[in-house]
Amino acid sequence: MFKFFIVKNDYKVTAKLIAELEKQLLEQGNLLDDKNPDYVFVIGGDGTFLKAVHLFQNCLDQVKFIPFKSGGIGFYTNRNNIQDIQKIIAAIKNQQMQLSTYEVLEISNKNQVHYCCNEVKILNEKNLVYIKIFLNDEFFETFHGTGLVISTANGSTGYMKSTGGAVIFPKNAKIYQLQELVPVSTNKYRTLNAPLILNNDVKLKLELSSLTETLLCDTQERKIMGKELTIKISDKKLISWV
Repeated sequence: MFKFFIVKNDYKVTAKLIAELEKQLLEQGNLLDDKNPDYVFVIGGDGTFLKAVHLFQNCLDQVKFIPFKSGGIGFYTNRNNIQDIQKIIAAIKNQQMQLSTYEVLEISNKNQVHYCCNEVKILNEKNLVYIKIFLNDEFFETFHGTGLVISTANGSTGYMKSTGGAVIFPKNAKIYQLQELVPVSTNKYRTLNAPLILNNDVKLKLELSSLTETLLCDTQERKIMGKELTIKISDKKLISWV
């Protein structure tokens, strides 16, 4: 017996499948739990997967995500077919799970902590932002432009790549990167304007000049509570079915 929850996309074709899956799991004696599940079944694409991860931030290193592709882009969800659900349920019951881990970013902002699989973005598309960047509390530069994006190795092939960032091949190598978004170069402000590769020995600290910026953790917008943010590779791992 185990505790489970199901996160799905909004496609109508998925609804019947979800109802049948939930019914079967309950009939087998398992418990539906939306707070601290052992397993989260994800039916959808990467957007649905990231939604599931952010729903269970508080128990990220305890829950196991079981993704199935049904819909759009599926980097995290393209390994399992809907038709294999029964086999996977049997594997869970028999403790024959094929699990993989992914690194996540840990973002601390005042009294809040957020976790990201792919990337965190700090930006303002209306007004230019001024952000002081520190590496292990040592001043690096003052950024002037649209914003910054910081990604894991997994996230390096998505949004980060489209902004000109580097693709990081080794996964779980405790490497992440910082990329500037539309920097403004003047006689007063001139920044690196290139991908900056960091490892887990480096803690990134950002000092904002205001609280008008938007903080996006993967696809989820979060309220900025204080002008200082710290970002690093977390000790927590995301656990997912291969």
